[in-house]
Amino acid sequence: MSDPAKYETARADYLRSLAIQPGEALARWGTLGGAEQAAVVLQMSMFYDRPFANTFLSLARKGARAKVDVVVTNAPRPAHTPKSLKASGYALQPGNTTTQYWVHPSGSQVWLVPPPKAVPPTPAADAAADEGEDPADLIESAESLVETALRLFQQAGDIKRRKVSRNQDAKDYYRTRKIWWGDYDKWKRELADLRDDLDPAAMRRFSRPEFDRMQQALEQLNSAEKRPAADLLEPLEAVPPR
Repeated sequence: MSDPAKYETARADYLRSLAIQPGEALARWGTLGGAEQAAVVLQMSMFYDRPFANTFLSLARKGARAKVDVVVTNAPRPAHTPKSLKASGYALQPGNTTTQYWVHPSGSQVWLVPPPKAVPPTPAADAAADEGEDPADLIESAESLVETALRLFQQAGDIKRRKVSRNQDAKDYYRTRKIWWGDYDKWKRELADLRDDLDPAAMRRFSRPEFDRMQQALEQLNSAEKRPAADLLEPLEAVPPR
């Protein structure tokens, strides 16, 4: 493909399709670069959840072959009910279709086809399905957390520089670090809350531009989280200085 922009768009769409189809992702894993593999796992955690993506990554690193078995049923046995499938590590594939496509990190699939005379969902059920965080609010929260991380990094550097340049006494240095560590712990809690809100149902409400914007913010947050906080600023002493 001669147009770089078109190639990047097509490649991003391809990686997104792999994230939705873990069996295909396992089959193609060896053809992906390291950054592409990381992108697939990240998006998979957004479409499904982090334990699902972690199980997939463990299988991929072991070189596991994708399973291709598919069970199609309109009269599921106890082992094929949504509750049982979820307990067995399956997750509901994103998409607003009548048939439920349950996928396993290994590639196995179970398709639950509604009975011929299935009762249509009630308005109350439809309303419950539409409930949840608005994508714009989730994106705003994620980008706000990115800004907070950058501010924390800058503040940590400022605190260390003040200690050297102003010969800061131990009590004042402890006090400023205590405030910083409190803000950092709050940032970690808010990041965990955001990830809890980004369940598969929430991600299905995202448009493609919204998804791309959220992915960019999450990549920045993941990068910030990987940086050890103790490398940014000295941890607090067990006993405050007197």
